Amino acid sequence: MTQRYTVKTFAEMAGVSVRTLHYYDECGLLKPSAYNKQKHRLYEMGDLLRLQQILTLKHMGFSLDEIDALLNSPGYEVRRSLKIQKQAIDVQIEQLRQVSAALEKAITEVEAIPAATLDWMNVGAIIRGIVQDNKDSWLRRYYDDETWARVKARGRQFSEAQIREGTQAWADLIAAFIKLRHRSADHPSVQALAAQMHDLIHQFTGGDPQIRAGMRGMYADMDAIPQNYRIPGHDQELQDFMMQAYTIYEEANP
Repeated sequence: MTQRYTVKTFAEMAGVSVRTLHYYDECGLLKPSAYNKQKHRLYEMGDLLRLQQILTLKHMGFSLDEIDALLNSPGYEVRRSLKIQKQAIDVQIEQLRQVSAALEKAITEVEAIPAATLDWMNVGAIIRGIVQDNKDSWLRRYYDDETWARVKARGRQFSEAQIREGTQAWADLIAAFIKLRHRSADHPSVQALAAQMHDLIHQFTGGDPQIRAGMRGMYADMDAIPQNYRIPGHDQELQDFMMQAYTIYEEANP
């Protein structure tokens, strides 16, 4: 017979509160495997793996609604998800190590010299490290280690001005697609935008097929993109329309 645990025992095993398990049950994120005669929740060891998935994804910045959609999607596969989560966590660890080193340097400087002469470039490195950590944890899961290294290397080739120009170019392109979303994807005016989209994608990927595949995966699930990285009006329906137009363009321009 499968071993089952009360909600209190299961919470202690998992290191979470009973209230958390109650909440996850109520919102449908983690249902108990069974109930006893008194209608008390009972959990099995398999539930522990799902709880781990929930907590790890939550730590990575996913909302509970996003986690629910991801875990219940038909294509969800636990082994692949664990690998992706590990990769994302490893990136965060390395990023935090760099922030820790910058903090250690700042502490040493503060103790040795007046604050007025502190190396503010080092303080800037701390801030950039913390901000970049949040960004990387989202992007990282769409690339394997080798491809991610190429993404990072390619990013270092662009100046801040070029990055701002690229971001604005995407915003302008999306706004143009919004105005034409009532037309068919193969309409000449829409295809002209698809040509611009092709150029912007090539600027980002440099023609690298793995980087391009990761980019496709990222925009295939718009709900996973943090709100602060979304361009207003760019929803899943619009993205599907853009990709349909882009596919038509690619087929016509191999």
